[in-house]
Amino acid sequence: NAVSGEAVSVEEIAVEAGAACDGQRIQDVPWPRDCVVASLRRGRRVLIPHGDTLLQAGDILVVVAEEQTREALQRLCQG
Repeated sequence: NAVSGEAVSVEEIAVEAGAACDGQRIQDVPWPRDCVVASLRRGRRVLIPHGDTLLQAGDILVVVAEEQTREALQRLCQG
């Protein structure tokens, strides 16, 4: 188990216009440690994101992360 023993959650987080991650590539966003963006829903399409995937307002991210990172993830994704 690579996670440090904390509770892990799978959450959907919406990228809002003007958020820190809006318009950024996945690899350029300062994601919390022990956080993985597992998939991205854009409209009716579901994508497996890569480092060069550009995030856009309206994207829905499926994130696997330690529960303690929830606030940091929300700060990155809220406008």
